[in-house]
Amino acid sequence: MHTKTPAEAFVDRLEVYDHSKLVATHVRSYKHGEKVMELEHYLPVIARKPRAAKNALVVRKLPEVYQKLRVLLCKRSPEGYREFAKILLLNMEFNFQDVLTAVEDSLKSGYIGLEHIRQLLISKGLGLRIQPTNKGVAAKKLPDLDIPVDNPSKFNYLIGGATT
Repeated sequence: MHTKTPAEAFVDRLEVYDHSKLVATHVRSYKHGEKVMELEHYLPVIARKPRAAKNALVVRKLPEVYQKLRVLLCKRSPEGYREFAKILLLNMEFNFQDVLTAVEDSLKSGYIGLEHIRQLLISKGLGLRIQPTNKGVAAKKLPDLDIPVDNPSKFNYLIGGATT
């Protein structure tokens, strides 16, 4: 059985393998000493080890708004790095640029936190990275339901009261 080498270099890219499975592809840089890192390659590690979000080099290379967010969350709580890690993990669900915009909007509004940023993404209808698989489940129009309403005094019986 032939197994691939751990990494293969091409003119335009580097491919990293785990045995014969391709696990990462990076754009190749010809600048001396430049480190090319992609956040999405580090997200599984951050999911398992949220503390890594505090000092990981890939996080330090993110736009400045992420650094501001990290500092604010860590000042607010000693466990702020956990919430910061969860915000970074939104990049597994949503496009990077959309998450970045939501983080910027969150900082501008003064409401920082995972739930606020997630709500911004959802309310703007921003594109999910992973498309839902339940095709045909969502109805275009809710069905008309005719639900009869009974005499409310009957409910007194259920709570031990007398019926009238």
